[in-house]
Amino acid sequence: PTHFGQLDSLEHLALYDNFLTGTIPTELGSLKSPNLRTLTFHKNDFIGTIPTQLGQLTSLRDLFLYDNSLTGTIPTELGLMTGLDSLWLGISDHDFTGTIPCVLCSELTLRRYGTDPEICDLSTSCAAVCCVKK
Repeated sequence: PTHFGQLDSLEHLALYDNFLTGTIPTELGSLKSPNLRTLTFHKNDFIGTIPTQLGQLTSLRDLFLYDNSLTGTIPTELGLMTGLDSLWLGISDHDFTGTIPCVLCSELTLRRYGTDPEICDLSTSCAAVCCVKK
């Protein structure tokens, strides 16, 4: 909903495992809360691309997007989230194209469930990917 952008005291938005459909609202990028730390959108049926506007959430520490049906490229704007500690994309859960933007891993170490993966091309089969701050 467009009124999400007006939630100025929001710290955690947990919408996981709710069978939600449609696209991730671009309005989330305009959330006014300086204390927003966590967005959990995993285990839903979201489609479409990851909104570039999410990069405006500079106080965000954790973003969970795995177990959806997202498409397109992973936006480099996610690298603008300077407070990001963990980014759970779940590469194999989506139909992403291209590669993981280098900007996401310049400050973050890419990991797949406890192994030491290399940055992988998204056309190859990758396990769920988590970026964790060094």
